[in-house]
Amino acid sequence: MSENFKNLNFGTCFEMSSSTIGKPGDRTFSLDFFCLDATVKIWIEKQQLALLAREITKNQHKEIDKKTNIKHKKSSLEYEFKLVDFLISYKAENNNIEFQFLGENKEEESFVIKFEFNNFLSQKFAEKSFDLISKGRPICMLCFNPINEDGHFCIKMNGHIENVKIK
Repeated sequence: MSENFKNLNFGTCFEMSSSTIGKPGDRTFSLDFFCLDATVKIWIEKQQLALLAREITKNQHKEIDKKTNIKHKKSSLEYEFKLVDFLISYKAENNNIEFQFLGENKEEESFVIKFEFNNFLSQKFAEKSFDLISKGRPICMLCFNPINEDGHFCIKMNGHIENVKIK
């Protein structure tokens, strides 16, 4: 990854969704968000999506304002990235969650993508993302890795006892 980052600040976005293509065990996940100035698709790993949704839910007890006053006019300007890392923070002054994504495009250019999204809508996004994730392979509660149809060797069980095959 290059050391120079291009900063893209999209302000407040009005829609955010997660989706997947493929069969369980071979799925590809994406995060789509729509702002006034751009439409952005970020390719994301299942574990990254789960972590993002979990971090969002940490703000579910903050003041929830169900009103959104953002115009829904989608932009023709589109970006597509693969997620490298992310940071989220709660903005109490406007009850938004600020998202910062570090991404890389096909040309291996690095970008910092920044936008804000309403806390209430962020919680709905997290809920739908957890639902999407749960439709795949079950997750081992010890190591948090997917359990395949033919079983799973849990790395957390490799301490003082033999590997345990979980079915």
